[in-house]
Amino acid sequence: MNTKLKNSEESFKYLSSVSIDDPNFAEAQFYMGVLCHNNFYFTEAIRYYEKGIKHHLCTPEIFYNLALCYYENKDMDRAIDYFFKAIEEKNDFTQAIESCCKLCLKRGKELHENQRIDEAIHLYLQCLCFSSGPYHIALLQYLASAYAVKGDITNATKCAIRSLELDSMNVLSYFQLAELRKFTEEDIAFIQQMELVLNRFTHKEKDQMPLCWALGKIYDDIKNYNKAFSYYKKANKIYSKKVVFNIEKYIRFRDQMISLFEQPHIRKLNRFGNKSKLPLFIVGHNRSGTTLLANKLSMLDYVCSAGELSFFAQNRPEATQESIQHLAHTYLSILNNIADNAMRVIDKMPSNFAFIGWILTLFPDAKIIYCKRHPLDICLSNFFAHYRSDNSFSYDLNNIAMYFKVCEPLIQYWYKRFNKNIYIVYYENFISNTEKIGKNLVDWLELKWNNRFLDHQKNKDIVYTSSLCQVRQKVYTSSVFRWKNYEHLIGEIKDYLSNEIMAYEKDLQTDASRY
Repeated sequence: MNTKLKNSEESFKYLSSVSIDDPNFAEAQFYMGVLCHNNFYFTEAIRYYEKGIKHHLCTPEIFYNLALCYYENKDMDRAIDYFFKAIEEKNDFTQAIESCCKLCLKRGKELHENQRIDEAIHLYLQCLCFSSGPYHIALLQYLASAYAVKGDITNATKCAIRSLELDSMNVLSYFQLAELRKFTEEDIAFIQQMELVLNRFTHKEKDQMPLCWALGKIYDDIKNYNKAFSYYKKANKIYSKKVVFNIEKYIRFRDQMISLFEQPHIRKLNRFGNKSKLPLFIVGHNRSGTTLLANKLSMLDYVCSAGELSFFAQNRPEATQESIQHLAHTYLSILNNIADNAMRVIDKMPSNFAFIGWILTLFPDAKIIYCKRHPLDICLSNFFAHYRSDNSFSYDLNNIAMYFKVCEPLIQYWYKRFNKNIYIVYYENFISNTEKIGKNLVDWLELKWNNRFLDHQKNKDIVYTSSLCQVRQKVYTSSVFRWKNYEHLIGEIKDYLSNEIMAYEKDLQTDASRY
């Protein structure tokens, strides 16, 4: 260490001798810490700073330096604790406050993404006590998001409103508020304020985009469908510049999967699969009702939700016994870590419909619920949704319609091959006949019915999808055949999907006759 400290060698020797002669000399420990800190020996610096604290040198500076060292050592929680202590000792310690706010936002986001929502909320609330300016507003926005995924819409709304009170030009807060509540004609003054803000950002598309999405949703709420569609179209046009949609990729994937599962040796691989019935898959196009159904089913006894797992998109088995068994074991371990006493654990990744063949190879006895909804409602709902992850097809109506059409043959192929494992739920019929269809579904799953199924809005599970606010509400019928409000604006995709629409409406009617 002395070699790297040669520029401070005399100081180092002097402080070392002082600390040896008088171990309780706290200031020597502090300056030894500073020397190590300045020369990037963070672990050694921590040791000296903590010795100083042990000997009652509890100054804002030593806590602040200790926080910085823990941060460099990738221990964010301890870093935050010591930033808090520095600020407690000196409540106008600007550097500590700014560093703490930055770190709390970063750490809170990590906790949020790892479903540790209560910890994220606690952290944000602590930091709000001393933050100010842009950091305070950012904390309110992060807090609103955390409250929303937890289902605390009241507090989420309060945070979004407060952030707008502090900065009326904050576009993200407008977007959050639009998602959190339903608007009426009585909100016209607020809507006009939003449009004035939008006009201020004429040359800033990044700021226009969330405002346009928010205004689209608000005008849909108040049934001004022409304006709603116009704003949604503008938001999607801006966002589409960031993504590349390649329909050929989906066509190749579809054809390869069908070709693969036509091969006899692939079909026989399921004999190596795991017989567990623990996994329960809910699949379908985005916005087809998967989140609603998952929330209802996870209200039953011994059923819980794992959310949307990307396991099957990231792991493709090889055509060997070893690979099949290894992946099945790995996946079950994930589910068991989520709930070790459940009879069913729900994986509601909608796009798993693409991997049904592999799912039933790994788990031949697994049950899959396929959610279907009117093709035009699927298209519009995707077009109106602002996804937190990129779905390259969803920012142009024609692309959404092409994607839908390309996927249908694969879905039909899976159902023809594995119909005993697949239960189809038609969104429109489920909304109008929830209890009967729910009971039939629960019987098929070999579970016990509970009337809590009907009260999904009381579910406390964390929801990360774009349906996070709708799923906290009672079942409502306004989402059924919503496309009719926009029929005069979507003639092109209606014609393009005419065969799919005709087939769906026929199947929907046949299904309805069962109830």
